[in-house]
Amino acid sequence: MSHREERVICKTLCCLAASEPGDNWVFQCFRWMRSMPSMPGWELTQPWLTEEGMPVRGLVSITYYSGEGKNRHGCRPFVNYRKSFLNLVLINETDIVGYPDDPSAVLPGDKAFAKNKEQWATYLCPQVADPKRRRK
Repeated sequence: MSHREERVICKTLCCLAASEPGDNWVFQCFRWMRSMPSMPGWELTQPWLTEEGMPVRGLVSITYYSGEGKNRHGCRPFVNYRKSFLNLVLINETDIVGYPDDPSAVLPGDKAFAKNKEQWATYLCPQVADPKRRRK
C-alpha cells in the first residue's frame, strides 16, 4: 500500500464496503510483508476509512462481493456511487453508458461525486479535479 495506485484501489474498496450493504469483503486478509503470515481474524475497521488510520505499508487481499445482482447475503451495489469512481481513471461515464450529448447534463456519477465531495477531498484522492472539467 505504499504505491499510490495500490493505495487508491484499497481506499476505493474500503469506501464501497462502508457504503454498500451486506457482508461484501469475503476472504479478506492483511499482512505487513509478503514473507509474513496474514493476521488471523483481520477485518476492515473504521480507522481504515481515514488517511491517518490506513497503514502506509502492507498487503491487503480480498474478494469483493456485490450480491451477484440478486441482493444475495444482503449485498447490493450503489451504482451511481461506483460511477463516481470513474473520476479516478481515464474514462468518462458517457463512454460506458450512452447519455445525451448535452454538456450541461449532470450525470449520476457526477451527482454522487458532489454528494461525497468531502470524502474525495480528504481521503480518496484530493488531486482529482471537478469531473465536469474532464468531459470531452
